[in-house]
Amino acid sequence: MMLESDGRNERQLREYARVNEWLKEYWFHESGASGALDIVKNADEWPENTERMSLATWLFWYMLEPEEYMHDDNLFRDATGYPLTVISVPVVLS
Repeated sequence: MMLESDGRNERQLREYARVNEWLKEYWFHESGASGALDIVKNADEWPENTERMSLATWLFWYMLEPEEYMHDDNLFRDATGYPLTVISVPVVLS
């Protein structure tokens, strides 16, 4: 569906199927179907390399909207394990 997309398939997945919400829950919810959080936190390993995980990974990266994660501290923490911190950079005016 995504490989032959003219833009309408992606729109349908985003707006009607709400695939972004499903992917966030699949990957980052503590009871998400991927089990990735539990595997990474407790076993310090990567999730199993299966067709299902490969498809979910591909969809996640294809549909990723980074700004969504950069403005939501809880979502960023769930995805990375680290709090979202703002780095202060001094500005030199001349």
